[in-house]
Formats: sequence, C-alpha cells, structure tokens
Amino acid sequence: MGLFVLGILFGWLVEWLFYNFYWKPNHGNSASSSDGEVMGLKQQLAEKSTEIVTLKSKISAAVTDVKPKLKKSTVKKATADAAVKKKPVIKKSIATGSPVKNTSAKKKVVAKKSKTLSFEKEMQKISGIGPKLSSTLAASGFDNFKKLADAKPDDLKKVISRSGTKYAMIDVSSWPEQAGYLDKGDSAGFEKLLGSLKN
Repeated sequence: MGLFVLGILFGWLVEWLFYNFYWKPNHGNSASSSDGEVMGLKQQLAEKSTEIVTLKSKISAAVTDVKPKLKKSTVKKATADAAVKKKPVIKKSIATGSPVKNTSAKKKVVAKKSKTLSFEKEMQKISGIGPKLSSTLAASGFDNFKKLADAKPDDLKKVISRSGTKYAMIDVSSWPEQAGYLDKGDSAGFEKLLGSLKN
C-alpha cells in the first residue's frame, strides 16, 4: 500500500512540474488572454465609432452645401414647366352647354388599327408572307403595298429576321415585285407572277 501512495504523490509532483514549467509559460492564463483580446476589440470599436461620427458630420455638411443649389434649379425648372403647360381646351355642346368628349382622336386610332389589321391580311396574299411576318412588317412601317414594293430585299431580310431565326432562310427577292402588282391593282399580272414562282 505504501508504494501505491508513493506513486500517487509522484504523479502529482510530475503534473505540478509540467504545469508550472511547461504549460503555463507557453500558453499563459487563458482567462487573461481573452480579457486582453476583448479590451483590444473594444478599443477598435471606439476608434471606428469616432470615424463614423466624423464621416456623418462631413456628409451632413456636404448635403447642406448642395441643398441651396438644388432649390434654385428646382424653382427654375418648375417655372419653366408651368410656362410650357397649358390648360386643355374643353369644348362645350352648343345645344346643352355641357362638355363634349373628344371622340374623334379615339376614332382615328381605332381606324388606324383596323386599317393596319386589314392590310396585314392583304399582305398575306404575297407568297411567303404569313400572319407572323405580316404583323412584323406592319410593325416596321410597311403599311401599304407601295412601301413594300419600294423596299429592297436586304431591308426586308433585316426586318423579318426580328421574327426569329427560322424566318432568316425565306426568299424575299420577289416580294417587292408582287407588292408592285398588288399596289397597281393588276391581279392578272400578280397571278402570272405567282404561277411562275411556283414552277
């Protein structure tokens, strides 16, 4: 039993020596080192806070310098806008004296849309032009056969390429000639040309 107690005492001695002469000098007290880190971080935080306050004051000074300049230019713009704007003229009915709605502008827009839609259908008479290409051509400004007849095939190729890559291979070389016959109202010449294209 004496040897057992002597072994325990010897183990404690070795542990004490290891801790005091090796561990403590190399690793230090972990609580004191973390306190040092916390103090260092608090100091950095205080420095950054003073930087933030300094930058905020610079920004507010810059904004106060700019505000008078903005107010002057805003006033000039507002007076210019007021000079340009005019009150709308309200027409009154002669019989009732009540305001009359301007429906002629709406009628013109509707008429133009219906004219464009009807021409899109007319344009589909030309060999190679279907609904998609006719709407693309109409949207690009080809709203009558005269314009289509005067167009160059390269320009037509550029326009129809907007409809997709599958339309890039379409032969448009005869379209101006076909449109020329349709513009003149020469249905016999148009039919003859179509017959020659199909052969």
